[in-house]
Amino acid sequence: MKKLLLLLAMIIAMVSCGGKTAEKKDAPTEAKKVSGNIRFATWTGNPEEDKALKMMIAEFEKANPGIKVEYTPLTGDYNQVLTTQMSGGQGPDVFYYDAYTAGQYIGDDYLEPIEGYDLSDFYPAMVAPFVKDGKTYGIPKDFSTLALYYNKDMFTKAGLPEPKDKMTWEEFVDLSKKLTKGDVVGFGGNFDLARLKYAAEASGAKIETADGKANFTDPEVVKGIKQFVDMHNEKILVTAEEKGAGWAGDLLGTGKVAMVMEGPWIQPFLAQNFKDLKYGVVEMPLINGKPATAAYTVSLGINADSKNKEAARVFINFMTSAEGMEKWSAAYKVLPTRKSLVAKMGLATDPLLKAHVAGAEYANLWAGSPNLRTTYLNFGKTMPLILQGKVKLEDGLKQITETTNAEAGK
Repeated sequence: MKKLLLLLAMIIAMVSCGGKTAEKKDAPTEAKKVSGNIRFATWTGNPEEDKALKMMIAEFEKANPGIKVEYTPLTGDYNQVLTTQMSGGQGPDVFYYDAYTAGQYIGDDYLEPIEGYDLSDFYPAMVAPFVKDGKTYGIPKDFSTLALYYNKDMFTKAGLPEPKDKMTWEEFVDLSKKLTKGDVVGFGGNFDLARLKYAAEASGAKIETADGKANFTDPEVVKGIKQFVDMHNEKILVTAEEKGAGWAGDLLGTGKVAMVMEGPWIQPFLAQNFKDLKYGVVEMPLINGKPATAAYTVSLGINADSKNKEAARVFINFMTSAEGMEKWSAAYKVLPTRKSLVAKMGLATDPLLKAHVAGAEYANLWAGSPNLRTTYLNFGKTMPLILQGKVKLEDGLKQITETTNAEAGK
């Protein structure tokens, strides 16, 4: 009997010790303080984005006093500078990278897989570009869609009804014509591929084939891009450069144009620089009778060669947690990639954001094959020649296709 009691006492003691051990394992952040310095690289944004990022970093360092973050926006061609640093072993610990470069960065082994991160609350489409072979290589911090922004006073002065959600393309072109008078142009646009891909693919065609070849000779792709080029030729669409402006936000704010297609990032810029501007936001015009817009998402990734991956992971956890993402989204007027936050923050009913939220249901994501960056750069070199009338649209798009495929070794 004594032996039995002794055995029971030993078992109870062993279970108790095991329970305490398991308790410590369940709270690793309390058992181990992460420390170190990390360098965080982003592209050079506008002042509002810079301010919001500095606020987030200050809050992170307050919550994690053992970790210091060196914030280093990269000037020039961001991806070129970043890849040069990475290939030379001088890359940052944590960095922004766009969905459209995900294939390239993952393929070049620049990224450390981020294991054990619960992505169930995230929009699947926004996560997809950063996952390969079951491994996650980045956490999307936010997303944006394009919507149509317009100057309310200009419509009132012209005696025109304000734009409506999903108006037809013909209605949009007609408004652009009626609002083009004197020095004012109806619509201010951007002709880089990141803004035109959605239109080129609106009919179901693709600017890339399944094996990553450029495909700008497809008649439907040509048709989608031609809609914008035609408006430019009619002088009812102008670029920021042609008006001596920095970007579309300046065009709208200074009254050089009546409408622009932009993401929600334009809102803090207008609030800071053009406080008296009365503007509205509606969903983008239909293309071929169907809803169409572009979506963009940016991920936070960890350098595969980082010397402090643990601290880098803590930083990403903070920035993309529900609490951190809510603060970031509110500060910089971008849409959270967590579905629960879209609902919690009431973004689907916000007059200035609901068009962007609605667009997420049908948006064309700016992402593609590892060759998409090459395509983007070649498009950027040729499109100005098309707009200047030096190269015909069809010839220019054929040239983009051939040059890109030759460079990619297709």
